[in-house]
Amino acid sequence: MPKLSIKLVNSSLEESDFDCDNPQINTLIKGSFFNCVNQIAYTYEMCIDDTPLGYYMIQLKSINSGIPEEISDYWDASLEMSVPCLYIHLIAIDKKYQKQGYGKLLMKHIISTVFNMIEYVPIRMILLKAVADKVTWYEQLGFTKLTSSEGFEEYMYIDCLTSEHRADLKTFEEEE
Repeated sequence: MPKLSIKLVNSSLEESDFDCDNPQINTLIKGSFFNCVNQIAYTYEMCIDDTPLGYYMIQLKSINSGIPEEISDYWDASLEMSVPCLYIHLIAIDKKYQKQGYGKLLMKHIISTVFNMIEYVPIRMILLKAVADKVTWYEQLGFTKLTSSEGFEEYMYIDCLTSEHRADLKTFEEEE
């Protein structure tokens, strides 16, 4: 049975023959090791046995505009109005492996990892920029449009506030 693994990119991908059928994303992936070394963004590689079939790049960001009401309604005025996010800079599956469920598997892995991280790192949202023809796919994975737009790309997010934290907020509101 093939072994599926996801690991941090730890060497140059300049010579990689990876092709997701998007030249711009292919170029980003080939140059992604530099960002890993500089701890600007991390790129992870999904493999079956030792064959790379996909990549994703993540980065911690903070946004201070276009914040959804469900998040901004609970903001502590003593803090700077910005929301800590894990930004998915890219997700790509090699064209030989597309339409086989690997993209969905990779996204579920990212989402699960973030929800495990929020115990240790304050991440309120998972944020990404979806191309127009992938918006419905991201919605099926639990993402919501951040703002309404008619453009080529759409910012989307998942609110990472857990049900436990939501209950705590409700209790806090009732006590005030």
